[in-house]
Amino acid sequence: MPRVVAIGLDAAEWQVLEPMLSAGELPNLARIRGRSAECRLRNPLYRGTLVWEAFLSGRQDEDDVRGGGVAFDPAAYRAEKIAAGNAPPFYAGIPGLEAIAFDVPHLSTAGAAADIRVCTWGTHSLSHRRASHPPGLLREIDAAFGRHPAFGTEHRYAWHRPEFVDWLVRSLVQGSARRADISAWLMARYPGWQLFLTVMSESHSAGENLGYVLDAGHPMARLGMAGRHRAGLGEVYRAMDAAVGRIADGLPGDAVLVVFSILGTGANDAELSSTALLPELLHRLHFQRPFLQDPGEDARRRDALPVVLGDGDSWDEYMRARSERPAAGLRQRVRWLLPDRLFDAGRAMVGRLPSLSSALAGRLSENGAGSSLDWQLPSWYRAHWPSMKAFALPTFGDARIRLNLKGRERDGVVDPAQYQAACQEVEDSIRACRDPRTGRPVVARTWRPRAGAPMEPAGCDADIVLQWSHAFDSFEHPRVGLIGPFPFRRTGGHTDRGFAFFSGAGIAPGDLGEWRAIDLPATLLALLDRQPERAMDGRAIAGLCAGAR
Repeated sequence: MPRVVAIGLDAAEWQVLEPMLSAGELPNLARIRGRSAECRLRNPLYRGTLVWEAFLSGRQDEDDVRGGGVAFDPAAYRAEKIAAGNAPPFYAGIPGLEAIAFDVPHLSTAGAAADIRVCTWGTHSLSHRRASHPPGLLREIDAAFGRHPAFGTEHRYAWHRPEFVDWLVRSLVQGSARRADISAWLMARYPGWQLFLTVMSESHSAGENLGYVLDAGHPMARLGMAGRHRAGLGEVYRAMDAAVGRIADGLPGDAVLVVFSILGTGANDAELSSTALLPELLHRLHFQRPFLQDPGEDARRRDALPVVLGDGDSWDEYMRARSERPAAGLRQRVRWLLPDRLFDAGRAMVGRLPSLSSALAGRLSENGAGSSLDWQLPSWYRAHWPSMKAFALPTFGDARIRLNLKGRERDGVVDPAQYQAACQEVEDSIRACRDPRTGRPVVARTWRPRAGAPMEPAGCDADIVLQWSHAFDSFEHPRVGLIGPFPFRRTGGHTDRGFAFFSGAGIAPGDLGEWRAIDLPATLLALLDRQPERAMDGRAIAGLCAGAR
């Protein structure tokens, strides 16, 4: 019976990999590539956060109906992050197929049956509590190998602190090595496996913290720290190469090896605009007064470079000091009052208590499974949403705007008959903005995913989705004036670029061309000479394996 080992490199960027491969800096991946059939992958979901859910289920929603990983409750005016669901993975339920899935983003233990699953050991995407099937397996892994050293805390995005960057790179390097050790241990512990699947999160964590270095035109590219950040990104990729090499060298001779990425990394051109500048613009347009106190015109003209926080500051603390203070629950108030270092130390201490860690890991993480998004800056405006015509929703990428519709929202103010006109008014107001540093328009395109059925309860959370034209730290509106500049938080975002290497008996090296990321699950099943138990959106990559169409 065929065996397949699939190693995902989460958000690994080909723009980083290819020159490092050519320069001999990634010897293990270069060796694997040399004996592989390879293809480029494209992923239309890359601007959302449910790319791994689509991979695991083998189904994708190109309209991103569920809102890029965020669900909005119109009765409570509250947004929550969508957690890992109960849908079985693409390989589940196939008779006789024994599978091990270790630390795959969005993986759930639901319906595991005979499968071995380890959820949220160190993944960057915290969509499920730390858990395993069988139940005691994760505790055993933690005891034998430890947790991922960067788990959870890499979301601090303190790129302005040299000691944080050094710690992050060191932790991601150590995490890569531990992941290789655990992978080998799991395959030896459960020797009957036919499919082993793991995803290395280190490229995702490094990219979101340091990814601006991939764009020479990004406002941060001229900062003196860019060289340190570029070197750190390269160090993380070299560590991942070493880990992949160790896993590959320990595989049985009959195993097919697949190394892949289903999305890439680029400079972040959306987060600051979507979560700070846009909600502030909509607030000022409605109330004719600021919610955030920005540095203003004099500061922008004086400082040619972007705002860089002080070594002891955090982005949340900086922005909260410039905002109206919304009502908050006890946990949020405690978090806001604690300095970053004290909060991180407390979270790490709790993480060392085995009896509490599983129950509290999600609650103590800013991005915990199914968690409230009250920590995100757009939610700071929640108290004002019921009286506004339109407001910006929490998001992890493109801007998402919700109209406050009568009959749909609890306190709706916009008549449904005026829906299209209200959408147009909002879009026109945003399109009137310019980047004050360059004079460029700030909007690339907008679309209305609910245009055909705005009152439909199950529709997309956003009435307007907006893609920005480039990265900027402030914009200027002809009526409300300058908003910003504010410091960047995440410097890296994502691209639709991915790739896959396939090597093993019967696979001839060569170029397979370009395929969709959603074709990868069907291809893995074809390599196993198995048929899916349920409908899938992808098809097996042609010319690679028996049964490909």
